[in-house]
Amino acid sequence: MYPYELLQTPRAWGEKRYNLVYWAEEARGGHFAAFERPEAFVADVRAFARVVR
Repeated sequence: MYPYELLQTPRAWGEKRYNLVYWAEEARGGHFAAFERPEAFVADVRAFARVVR
């Protein structure tokens, strides 16, 4: 979850509705995180991929 994302979904809501297997909260970034902070975005995608393999 990025602090400047257009929609802030609470983790508790996600856990209640879905089978969450990965959740991360970033210190900076927003809706266009892949453009704003590409290194952090790629690191997050890789961390997710390690969990779901």
